[in-house]
Amino acid sequence: GIHTRSVGPLSLDASLRWHDRFAGTCSSTPVMPAKAGIQTRNAVPSSLDPDLHWHDRVVAACPPVQTGRKVGMADPDAEPFDRVLRRRRHARADFGDADFLHVAMADEVRGRVAGVARDFASVLDLGGPLPIWPGAVRVALAPPASVVADEDRLPFADASFDLVVAVGGLASVSDLPGALAQIRRVLRPDGFFAAAFVGGMTLAELRADLLGAEVALTGRAAPRTMPMVEAAAAAGLLQRAGFAMPVADVDRLTVRFAGLGRLLADLTAMGARSVLRHRVPLRRDVLAEAATRFAARADADGKTRVSVDVLYLAGWAPGPGQPVPLQPGSGKTSLATALERRV
Repeated sequence: GIHTRSVGPLSLDASLRWHDRFAGTCSSTPVMPAKAGIQTRNAVPSSLDPDLHWHDRVVAACPPVQTGRKVGMADPDAEPFDRVLRRRRHARADFGDADFLHVAMADEVRGRVAGVARDFASVLDLGGPLPIWPGAVRVALAPPASVVADEDRLPFADASFDLVVAVGGLASVSDLPGALAQIRRVLRPDGFFAAAFVGGMTLAELRADLLGAEVALTGRAAPRTMPMVEAAAAAGLLQRAGFAMPVADVDRLTVRFAGLGRLLADLTAMGARSVLRHRVPLRRDVLAEAATRFAARADADGKTRVSVDVLYLAGWAPGPGQPVPLQPGSGKTSLATALERRV
């Protein structure tokens, strides 16, 4: 199922703290009732050469797991995102005042999990630059973490966790279908998955400004921003990965920035700059022209609006006693007959 919720235009001021930007704006999402229990588990890999850099250790500690398809075995040059650059971006993330979006997504995911009438004894906190679930097994692209690994290369046995939460990281994973399949694999029967990441029309204005500036000055265009996943596609990928009762929601936000430089600085602080594998250096005159176009769209106070679509995903690992949809054509009552009775 897909549900789109429009929160905006909020005209959020990028100079404000996150709690000032989001106060009173995200109260309409329904939550599902009860508290999640938390169990601490230490899963630090051992017997690794201490002289290796951490991103070399992860290759030794976390080989690809076989799950019926070749996960992580494709030609690296064919992948859309650079795995090493992703790790560097996340390792250098230093949110400061730029934590507003991550905090909002994490609060929403925790609220949705808290609404599930169940205690979760074993939790995996997957990806993203910051942890969101105290006491969970933490998998991230850079230390500190219980395990350093990519989201589509999880080094865990089947049916290891009751709950998997993921905030931020799935936006730039090279193999999103593989990552969802891995998450489904490590969930126990009737386990729950909840995630949030940006997608849809996020940064569409920035993309247009960079494209227009580059075409105007060079006569060509190179990809500058990461491709985004749409909610409809995300819901389909959940179903394809084997999740029961998959749901995808979209929150449409508008954030305002004092200039293109401030936007790029916040993206750097979030670890969210482009990690495209095939990149072309951006000329300074093109960047200056993009900044001029960005400023030309500003409101009267000099701040420019930028769109952010936050995707929220949820699904269950199949288990006994779950509701199962009827097969098409298995209905016993004609809709026409039912309507005739009400006339």
